[in-house]
Amino acid sequence: MNGQEIFTADSFCKHYSISRSYLTERLKAGDIAAKRIGNRIRITREEGDRWFYEGNPDYEPAA
Repeated sequence: MNGQEIFTADSFCKHYSISRSYLTERLKAGDIAAKRIGNRIRITREEGDRWFYEGNPDYEPAA
């Protein structure tokens, strides 16, 4: 994939500090695009960064 870094489901969860069940929810909701190779999930770093930075609200401290 043009030299892109590709995550397995486990490495994606570790990199973005989320649980495997949360990843499964986000995949089912269509929030994260992934490819299935055999029975394994692969997610590009580009897609992970898009989801992380664009798909989640910014932290707003309480007043």
